[in-house]
Amino acid sequence: MVLEIVLGAVGGALGSVPGLYLARRSRRGVPASVAAGLAAIMGSLAGLMVLLGIGYEVPSIAFEPFAFGLISTFLGLWWAEAVIAWRWMRPQSSEEVGA
Repeated sequence: MVLEIVLGAVGGALGSVPGLYLARRSRRGVPASVAAGLAAIMGSLAGLMVLLGIGYEVPSIAFEPFAFGLISTFLGLWWAEAVIAWRWMRPQSSEEVGA
């Protein structure tokens, strides 16, 4: 049971990598298009659906702990990425915006 949760957590972390990569590129000043953002989201979700399908079909894996680890890690990392991106976009003081 612990192995399935760990495997799901690893899969969830891998699923959140495209969004984090796109956010890091934007932070460095490389412009990100809406299409790149949609591709990152769709790629993440497609990868998660494939992992859920594999976890469901493999008889030696307990599906519920695997799915719990996968989805909870993925959503937790997406939440963290959203908070980080929000803080990057929100100036903390007038010195940061050059006023």
